[in-house]
Amino acid sequence: MAAITDFASLQQAVTDNLARSDLASFAPDFIAMAENWLNYGADAIGPIPAVDPLRVKEMEATTTLTPTAGVAPLPSDYLQYIRVTDVTTQRATLKYLTPDQGQVWYPDGTGGQAEFFSIIGTNLKTWPITSDPVELVYYQAIPALSGSNTTNWLITKAPNLYLRAALVWAAEFIKNKDEMATQGALAASLLGGLNRSNMMGKYARAGITFRGGAPS
Repeated sequence: MAAITDFASLQQAVTDNLARSDLASFAPDFIAMAENWLNYGADAIGPIPAVDPLRVKEMEATTTLTPTAGVAPLPSDYLQYIRVTDVTTQRATLKYLTPDQGQVWYPDGTGGQAEFFSIIGTNLKTWPITSDPVELVYYQAIPALSGSNTTNWLITKAPNLYLRAALVWAAEFIKNKDEMATQGALAASLLGGLNRSNMMGKYARAGITFRGGAPS
């Protein structure tokens, strides 16, 4: 099998593995479904195993939001927040508050320096209400492959995961339960390996920080 380096070679690999040239035109759809599966994860679907969403350092992004009356639209590629920080004077990390609790604590729409935030639909809301900028660190969706976007970080880092995930949905399309299970297990294993490798890269050699006085 030729190396998978871009959108075209991934489509060809999907078609070759299926040994079904009549399904070549569906390969972009299988790839798009694979991207959605990796972005969000899923419970088990028949013989397709459950998978956690992919969350690795290449998906981390930072942007500055400027709320209007405490509300700012989230980025279009937003999946999950990592950290929200007030960046006006002295940087301070905002704590998460459920929308219901925010309404209880700030029923009159109190304004001031933000201390908390909620995610409501496709917006970030601050409590107290502020129009000062906040920094959002978040996980962004995998940049979708297409005719105009022929490569991304994932196809460079883990082309086999891309292929196996696409083959899961190709197998589902043709109702081949054996291949759904086989390709699903391969994709789940590769995905889990990437997530674990990412965690090891962040924390494996992290030192222990003691708080308080030293023992006597």
